[in-house]
Amino acid sequence: MSASASGFPRYRAFICYARADRFAAKELHRWLERYRVPRRLVGRDGEHGPVPVRLYPIFRDQDELAASTDLGERLRTALARSEFLLVLCSPAAAQSRWVNAEIETFRAVHPRNRDRVLAVIAASDSSTSAEPEACFPPALRGTDGVRGMKAGYPLAADFRRGRDMRRDAKLRLVAALLGLPFDELRQRDQERRLGVLRNALMAVGVIGLIFAGLAVFALGQREQARKAEARAHHARGEAEKLVDFIVTDLNRKAWVGERPEVLEPAVEKVLSYYETVAPEEIDLGVLQRRSAALVRHGLNLQKRMRGDRALAALRTAGALRQRMVRLAPADAGVLASLAETHRFIGRQLRSEGYFAEARRELETAKTLLRQGMAMPSSDAGGAGSLPGYALFISAGVRLLEIETADLSLLLDDQDPTAAVDEVVAGVDALAELAAQAGGAPALEHMVIYAAGECGDVLTRLGDYGKAERYYADAIARGEGLLARTPTNAILVKDLNEVRMSLGKMLLETARWEEGAKVLLGAEAELRKLAADDPTNLAKLDLLATAQELRGAVARGAGEFDVALTCMREAVELRERIVEDGGSDLRAHRRLALALGDWSEIEMAAGDGAQGVSAATKSVEILTRLNRERPGEGLPREDLVGAHEKLGSALRKMKRSEEAVEVYRAALEINDEGLNRVSRLRLRDQRARCWLGLARVLWDLGKTVDAAEAARESLAMFEQEAKGRAEAESILATAGVPLN
Repeated sequence: MSASASGFPRYRAFICYARADRFAAKELHRWLERYRVPRRLVGRDGEHGPVPVRLYPIFRDQDELAASTDLGERLRTALARSEFLLVLCSPAAAQSRWVNAEIETFRAVHPRNRDRVLAVIAASDSSTSAEPEACFPPALRGTDGVRGMKAGYPLAADFRRGRDMRRDAKLRLVAALLGLPFDELRQRDQERRLGVLRNALMAVGVIGLIFAGLAVFALGQREQARKAEARAHHARGEAEKLVDFIVTDLNRKAWVGERPEVLEPAVEKVLSYYETVAPEEIDLGVLQRRSAALVRHGLNLQKRMRGDRALAALRTAGALRQRMVRLAPADAGVLASLAETHRFIGRQLRSEGYFAEARRELETAKTLLRQGMAMPSSDAGGAGSLPGYALFISAGVRLLEIETADLSLLLDDQDPTAAVDEVVAGVDALAELAAQAGGAPALEHMVIYAAGECGDVLTRLGDYGKAERYYADAIARGEGLLARTPTNAILVKDLNEVRMSLGKMLLETARWEEGAKVLLGAEAELRKLAADDPTNLAKLDLLATAQELRGAVARGAGEFDVALTCMREAVELRERIVEDGGSDLRAHRRLALALGDWSEIEMAAGDGAQGVSAATKSVEILTRLNRERPGEGLPREDLVGAHEKLGSALRKMKRSEEAVEVYRAALEINDEGLNRVSRLRLRDQRARCWLGLARVLWDLGKTVDAAEAARESLAMFEQEAKGRAEAESILATAGVPLN
């Protein structure tokens, strides 16, 4: 097809799809552009002009607009320059506002060609079991005059397994694009394929004769067979070397560079290779390499926030390493590798709020490492000598002690003072071990991580001064180590996580200017880190957090336009994380919290309808999480806070009766089974809910009920002076004594 005067090409068709169906869109795009029209049909006059050899080019936005700076204008231009619109229908597409907008835009720019909208049901996960009616976007429903449609819903080709024959479905599309009768195209296509098959069978026959001759010849060539066996053995050895390179050198380079997408295909090939290894050939080395590949696969999945799959991979690796321990029970290196697996499992469980299970995994890891300290090892574990190995084992034990003490505190079965002392002692001991090792980067990185953990523990308990000292120490060490290893992307990420924690703490203590400076610096670094890998959900999560905190800074300064921009971007990032497969509880939870914060800023800026909408979505997400995981504390305490924000938004919109129902629903949520920190947070949130209920009841003229709610609020408020003062004001106005 020719290009326009401006250089923008014309397209045979524009593929319109939802992000969830991107792989199906890519497959269809590749097939259409590679399809060769049967020779007998080329040059004929079709409904849309002479029949070409190929359908090239087909537009798909990910390929064509990768470098565009104005996606909206370019997309509209591409739609205008496309002869057809192919809509990949699925439940995800039916809910996508972008898919609907592209359909409406195409119709607007092609008012005389409204019959050139072609719909197919995508063969994607989201549409596997869905009814056809659930797959069509609103713009395609109840439409007359569009190709392949009847009143109500499109009669689309169905690419799903067990439905239309997939090749027939694709040929129907090709026939429509070429303006040819489907039956004639299918007949010519079958003739061509039969010709190709006939030639292939002839070639197979010739090859079969050759192999038959070779087989007869090989019967008398025992020596040649022996040599072939030797070559096969050599090939397996070379394959093992390649596997070893993938799980060691390539692993290290990809991991330090924070590029899991480089490593993941190689790791999957390694795992496929080991599926072919015969049981009698599985020895300690095979188990070691296979388990290492599984651990790396699990950590890659963690980075992409696919918690369930990550846990499955790590637990399979743990089972293999248990077999290694049975084969080599006196090898400290084997015990250390098993301990590492338990620690990774524990950290994943902890990130999702499964504190009791996480602590059991960490305790197991700690026991294994202590056993390893009492025996020699044939592997220095990267430390270079047996004393160096012992140093790293000791550091691992200290790190586990810190993490376990923090979990005990969260589970409310350890005295806060004792827990803090244990964490602080662990960090100081790690720093001493790092000094003994001459500032070894791996140990220094452990100290940075541990000092940040210590700062988080102290912040949760309100010891802000001591928390700031540990945050500052972690940042100073991180900046020093980064000067020595400037390409270590993991260190950049961990360092800026500590900076964000410090910035958030400074905001909590009303040190706005200092907090803003720290947060804006961290945000700039995280933006650079995420730019080279937009598919890394963990990096997008950090970037969203930075935007949320930056929005909080702007809100505190009264800059509501800036705050709204930050929160909208944060919500979009978190929706993208969830949409792209972030299955962790934390991905959905953080989206709900971001929506709640956005709601408050919208209400403060005067957009009440948007504020109520965002708060409602937040409550819906957290209600679902609380229903799916009733034993977890995080969704429950957040759910009360979300209700409080929704109730406040409804009150400002003069929807008082609805606000009363929301507040009462929040106050029915109990704190049974929550840890100390969660109970304190829930208590403060319940106090705000009682105060919000008092305000609404006062607005409705129910003075006695308002006074009772204010009294309940006053009994719960401990540190929030503003809340206490408002509750006291309501009681005083109602003529109710404070005691």
